[in-house]
Amino acid sequence: YVGIVALTLAALAMACSWKTKEVRIFFALGIAGLLLAMARNDVFHGILYSILPLFEKARSPGVALYLFHFAIAVLAAFGLDALFLPAARPLVRRGAMVAAGFGAITLVVIFAVQMGRALNWNFDDRVMMSTLAAFALAAILYRVSRMPAGAVRYGLLALIAGLYLIEIGNVSLFALPNKEEKDRYVYVKNYAATEAAAKFLREQPSPIRVDVNGEDVPFNFGDWYGIDTLSGYAASLPDAFQQLEAHTTRAKMLFGANYALSKKPTMEGQQEVFRDDNGLIVFKNPNVLPRVWVVHEGIQVKDAKEARRRLQDPAFDLQKKTFGYAPPPPLEQCEGDTIQRFERDAGATMVTVDMKCRGMVVMSESDAPGWTAWVDGKKAPIYDAYTMLRGVVVGPGTH
Repeated sequence: YVGIVALTLAALAMACSWKTKEVRIFFALGIAGLLLAMARNDVFHGILYSILPLFEKARSPGVALYLFHFAIAVLAAFGLDALFLPAARPLVRRGAMVAAGFGAITLVVIFAVQMGRALNWNFDDRVMMSTLAAFALAAILYRVSRMPAGAVRYGLLALIAGLYLIEIGNVSLFALPNKEEKDRYVYVKNYAATEAAAKFLREQPSPIRVDVNGEDVPFNFGDWYGIDTLSGYAASLPDAFQQLEAHTTRAKMLFGANYALSKKPTMEGQQEVFRDDNGLIVFKNPNVLPRVWVVHEGIQVKDAKEARRRLQDPAFDLQKKTFGYAPPPPLEQCEGDTIQRFERDAGATMVTVDMKCRGMVVMSESDAPGWTAWVDGKKAPIYDAYTMLRGVVVGPGTH
């Protein structure tokens, strides 16, 4: 992905400046990133996957290639610095020969494949850019090696930079879709086609959570627009969330999905509140629970099957009772609790409640190891309300 020019300059940096600490550090970083990106093709990714906490949360190991790119960028800069050093002239001349040899070998291989296939080339023809870049780089390096000691030609530096940009453009921008590629441009069109709906949703009183129909909006709508959604493409999700069958109407009510984005209704009783020119509709969902509420009764369920049965039972009032796998904490019966304030960001939530008696404040947010609760400045336990949401028990009064 970085091309012949960058790799050659990085090699020159290591050959001329290996005693420099930064060169060794970035070489190690680049190799580490490359090995991580190769994932199952080497043993190191598996070892780290097994022993490092949260390492498995990386959705694609190939993203580690950015570490390699970062290291190569720095090493290439060191290579440019070394290019005009008098002591480096023999290495530069040798680099010119290696680049020319690489270009010659690849040219012969490509020519042989072409002849063997009767000039019917079925491969990515961008590979020829590496051959051309190798020949061009060999010529520039040879010119540098013939210069008087101590001389610097900024025109040659500009040629190297230009050659590098040509090579990297052969990769970095090649995959971007354009309007003529109908099969690939459809994804770009999806972004533009949902802007009006996203604008409308952002204008609604918060907090909102949107149930997005993946068939009508086939991309990560919530991630793209920064809108809280019930589902989306993710590296992982709580198993309890999956066990509760989040696609059902009762689950959507529990998780506070107060809006839906689809071209047709997704549950009974929905109210259409917005429709764009593409037929995409925003529905307001009825009877969903608020983002925070208080329960005064809890029951214990023995397994996921019973949890699903309780969730789907119309006689089970989700706004008054909770269920979980652990024995419920002692609670008191009363009414009249009020939620005075709720704030939320990526790393914290804050609620102010006025309680008439002891109850469990439930936030419609996924619980997970690592979350810590504080009530009036004192640490408090978190209960898995409905097997997966955050529940905190508080007594009477304002907290």
